[in-house]
Amino acid sequence: PRDSCNSRDHLLKDQRVTLSCTMTGLVLDGKYAMDRQLGEGGMGSVYLARHLGTKRLVAVKVIIPRKTDSEEFIERFRREAEAAGGLRHPNIVDVTDFGFTKLGEEEMAYLVMEYLDGCSLADVLAEEKTVPLDWTTDIIEQTCDAIEEAHKRGIIHRDLKPQNIWLEPNRRGGFTVKVLDFGLAKIQDAAAASDEPGRNITRDLAE
Repeated sequence: PRDSCNSRDHLLKDQRVTLSCTMTGLVLDGKYAMDRQLGEGGMGSVYLARHLGTKRLVAVKVIIPRKTDSEEFIERFRREAEAAGGLRHPNIVDVTDFGFTKLGEEEMAYLVMEYLDGCSLADVLAEEKTVPLDWTTDIIEQTCDAIEEAHKRGIIHRDLKPQNIWLEPNRRGGFTVKVLDFGLAKIQDAAAASDEPGRNITRDLAE
């Protein structure tokens, strides 16, 4: 697994470059210098960028312009910002900013996250036929820690899969798990969630 996940530039498979020619080199919302596209999904594209004030590298997810006309996509984007932005845990990606801006005449929404080295669990599983038991146990435990923290705060991820489990090398020969993409999260009242320790999470996922 270590050899499958050792590159800062590891890109996910089946990526497209729809927005790379329009966003690369631009300054988003007066704050983020867009460097290059890292990947693309159903909601939009993710770029490597640098915050102009702090010079810190960040990952910026941008909804493709045509999607901003869809209330469903905007609501999903807001949900991801609200869910992940309210969580502080070493195994959950840190979301630092969210907003709307314009590219020419088109409005776009964006979400800013910490920029992570490494690759997804899906990338590792695509390249490795087998993985060590202790490695697997460590990844599962870290993922469960992240999900437990989200549940304590009344947030149910609802899209947990290998593509959304990021593995960042920790310089100790292992990986730090980062759970990504809370775009489908169900946000409940945290106090109510804590009052119901036996609540059936499987039932909630089906709702």
